[in-house]
Amino acid sequence: MKLSRFMVLGLALSFWGCGPTQNSHTQEQIDAANNLLKRYGLAEMPLYSELIAKLKFATHTEAGDELIPWTDSYWPTTEKGMAHRWGPVLDKEDLNTNAEGDFAFGAYYRTALKASDQSGWLSLNLSPAEKFDLTYQTLFAIDSKKADTLMSALETIDGDLKALLNDHQRSDKERIAAKRALATRYLDQLNTQFGTLGTMDRYFPMTTEGLRNWLSKAESSMYQFPGEYSEDAQSWSWEGLCHGWAPAAVMAAEPKHAVRVSLGQNTEGKKKDLLFSEGDIRGLLTKAWAEAANPDMFFVGRRCDANVDDVGLDIRKNGSGRGIGGTFYRWKDNQSTEVPFTLVQEYPRSTGENSLMRIVLEDQWKDNVPSFAYIIQILNTGTYFFVQDEQKAFAAIEHHSEEGLEAIQSLNFLGCWDVNPASFHTVLMQNIGKDNRGLIMDRTRSGQVWNQPIYKVEFEVGALQDVSNPASADVAKAYRAPGTVSVASVTATVYWSSEPYRARFSYHDPEVGDMDRDHIESSVYQYTLEFDKDQRLIGGEWGTLASFDTPESPDFIFGFRRPAEPMIPRYGETAYLRKGYDRIVKKIHQCSLQEKTDGEVTLTIPSPWGQPQVKNFAYVDCKL
Repeated sequence: MKLSRFMVLGLALSFWGCGPTQNSHTQEQIDAANNLLKRYGLAEMPLYSELIAKLKFATHTEAGDELIPWTDSYWPTTEKGMAHRWGPVLDKEDLNTNAEGDFAFGAYYRTALKASDQSGWLSLNLSPAEKFDLTYQTLFAIDSKKADTLMSALETIDGDLKALLNDHQRSDKERIAAKRALATRYLDQLNTQFGTLGTMDRYFPMTTEGLRNWLSKAESSMYQFPGEYSEDAQSWSWEGLCHGWAPAAVMAAEPKHAVRVSLGQNTEGKKKDLLFSEGDIRGLLTKAWAEAANPDMFFVGRRCDANVDDVGLDIRKNGSGRGIGGTFYRWKDNQSTEVPFTLVQEYPRSTGENSLMRIVLEDQWKDNVPSFAYIIQILNTGTYFFVQDEQKAFAAIEHHSEEGLEAIQSLNFLGCWDVNPASFHTVLMQNIGKDNRGLIMDRTRSGQVWNQPIYKVEFEVGALQDVSNPASADVAKAYRAPGTVSVASVTATVYWSSEPYRARFSYHDPEVGDMDRDHIESSVYQYTLEFDKDQRLIGGEWGTLASFDTPESPDFIFGFRRPAEPMIPRYGETAYLRKGYDRIVKKIHQCSLQEKTDGEVTLTIPSPWGQPQVKNFAYVDCKL
């Protein structure tokens, strides 16, 4: 599932060893993606005795019961995200209820507008985005009927779509090409300004955003057309809003009830009400957190971009089985040569302008002995230099000398093996054990991002082993943090929440059991932790002492150090959500948490598995 824009920009924490930042290479920084002391706010890393004092942690309620994250769909982009309808709105043949392939966006907007002028309970099957938009129109006095001209232009394209769907003479390849062309026409129409009318974003902002995201991928031959398969195009069924659901599930209380909101009167003067189901509310919380840009967020690691189409493929590794950290290119013997490397140490910046990194050259091991080198980053110009001589490397930093340095290009951190286990272990202890707050993990080492909310962990920590013992095997010896005196083997079982196959209209249904509890899963991780002479934690490596072979390690982890609301940017395509969050999403969520309901209504609700069902719904009245 895709990360929001502010994460993709490459936010990463660093992992400090010990001591203050000084102009000396005796004070080391271990890994630039894991600095817990500086960015996470820890006063110091834990001691071995603290690690073994308590081995099980879980978030809990005030009563002491386990507090598990609530589950939700990741609202796939292939299914139009938050604009995906629960079922048909006015027409049983509505093309827009197809989860993926077929679409008629003029009819989509038209039926939403017609449904909004009904009396009594408005259509339950409207998408969470449409329900937000109808409420937004009411609160901010937006006359959506003015959008008739825009809808008519889209309905013209609907006619061409219907003709295509009734044309059975075309081959599959021709049909997909024709659908892509229609997607481009829809997208162009959504982006076209109609004078003072503007675009559909003015009237249906969240809906239009969901449809536009779908169309921007559906029109491109680079990606598989939704509902169709092509081995020549990239899958994007994994993309969606899990980067919103996962933090929402640990930061926002689970919605308890459906909520009724009054939207005033229709054109006939009759009262109309809108029901936000638990599924709607979970979805809107997911959307709000997906757009959040909270500065208080911590982020450990870098994003891996490998194996987007097949998460089962392994990442790039060296001959010992350890993940390679990155690559750069050297100009050697009149040709450009790729150099794979692993960052093992980053020294503190003394000037604020330059950075020095110690690396292992992964293609130059000899007799199981690593070859070390240095990369110097000139921060104010963004340039990189390479040198194998240690004295020249430190001269470059301390005296701004470029003597003996070789300019390099295209330095790329692969980001598939760079969450340090020491950071992983410490953050789990701190967030869950001390702060009683869950956090989020991308559980796959690949370009696909699957964010999962973590709420519980169980550790098995072995005894300390002296690394100076020549008889002890240690496959990670070359990568150990400077100052490592002893290591301990760890097995960690991490419990996290998964997503349902489809978003559900209601999650509190005795017939289907406890949906949240049923979606709890776990992952088992093996790693070794490194300790200095005082038995303080300073680093770690994935795998065991004998082998780097580990089937899993997280791509990155992130979370929040204190309670927070989603901070949505003031400008950009989601500025409407910042305007509507407090008055719609937050208010409806607060109403849903009330212990006492205000009424009950019998309604026919959609089912993800077949025929609609007639059910009694308790609801809370909410005045916005």
